Amino acid sequence: MRTIKELVEVIPFGPKNEAMQLFRVIGTVDIDGQGTLHQLGQVDPFIFLDDAIIRGELPTTFKKHPHTGLIAVTYLLEGEMHAWDNIHGVTQDLNRAGGVYCVNAGRGIVHGEAPIEGVRQLRLLQLWYCPDIYQSQLPQASYQLFQPDKIPVYQDEKLWVKVIIGHAFNLSSPVISPWPIQYLHIKIAGGNNVDFTIPDSSWQGFIYVINGKGQFGANQVLGLEKQCLTIGLEKSTTLTVKNSESIPLEFILATGKPHHQSFVKLLGHGGAIVADTESHARDAMKLYEVDPENFGN
Repeated sequence: MRTIKELVEVIPFGPKNEAMQLFRVIGTVDIDGQGTLHQLGQVDPFIFLDDAIIRGELPTTFKKHPHTGLIAVTYLLEGEMHAWDNIHGVTQDLNRAGGVYCVNAGRGIVHGEAPIEGVRQLRLLQLWYCPDIYQSQLPQASYQLFQPDKIPVYQDEKLWVKVIIGHAFNLSSPVISPWPIQYLHIKIAGGNNVDFTIPDSSWQGFIYVINGKGQFGANQVLGLEKQCLTIGLEKSTTLTVKNSESIPLEFILATGKPHHQSFVKLLGHGGAIVADTESHARDAMKLYEVDPENFGN
């Protein structure tokens, strides 16, 4: 059975604004020391997770910004958002709570997301993971948007699981991932234990607690709201979670096939370039700066 290797507190960051709270769960500074310093830089293949909570009016929305190399998954717990990119334009529908908006940045994309007018109660999780950036040519950027009723849910008297990406409980997400991962939103009713199956004994991953508290792994590490727990590397596909409380325990469970290769991250212009080498990252950033409107085309 899998244990919990490490428990990490999230780091609040960004401007002090009563209307918006930002929490860094996974991810640290880039190759130039820019960004938010955090002890948990990655959980291979996952390289970033932010938890953003918006309550009230904002003076500005999230600006358009460049990406390469990464896959960015925006999963809303509350609210609705617009999405846009420089290759496809405005998405035909909104990203709604319980649905998923997934961008494969490939060799380059400029995109942005923003709450819709009049809706200022929003909570989103944005997860980045690393696809195969080690191939000779990255693909053109693409996106997928699926509404809540298209994302499968397993439910019984003690358990609720939304399969955001991957396969679980004989259900499959419609999201096509070029790299093997499993991304689940889970709620366990009070007073219950559940064994979860990780698709492969070699996969790595983490748990992020959204609400409640529970005991995670064979070593029963206590995890609280806004804490991240990395999963041990035992050759097992079983992870046990226990909710001894009377209220539900809600969390994210993400696992994936590790690359066991290094990557670099370069921040700039509100976005992030992910590449296999520093020279590739800096070259991509220069391409964006020369012609941002056509970046990736």
